[in-house]
Amino acid sequence: MQYPNTFASAVSMDPDPFSGDPSVLADPTLRKLNSPIWLARQKPDVSLFAATSAQDRFSPVSNITALQQAVQWPTTMAPPLVLAEGGHNWGTWQRMFPTVFPWLSDHLDDARVVAGTTKTTTKIGR
Repeated sequence: MQYPNTFASAVSMDPDPFSGDPSVLADPTLRKLNSPIWLARQKPDVSLFAATSAQDRFSPVSNITALQQAVQWPTTMAPPLVLAEGGHNWGTWQRMFPTVFPWLSDHLDDARVVAGTTKTTTKIGR
């Protein structure tokens, strides 16, 4: 959401707490400016998809609900995917893949040659 002209679509699978980790970003202002909730309130023109498990103690459903409440047009958010079982692990994330990746693929432009380069393609979100 920080770079909507470059990344217009985003998927978050079992996102970490949106308040940020003080051991990673000690500056509270910087944590706030990197918070998905704060970023959503800036109304970037992006499409979002979030998924978690009802059993994930690191990524509670309440995080995704708070993000849904912060989203305002032109930001859009797909209905969240909440798996009934699974924790914060690869097994849970793999079960999200069949839903998450088709959604993301539907929100990306086709690959194309980038002007000024040769044989290089890029996929930019719609």
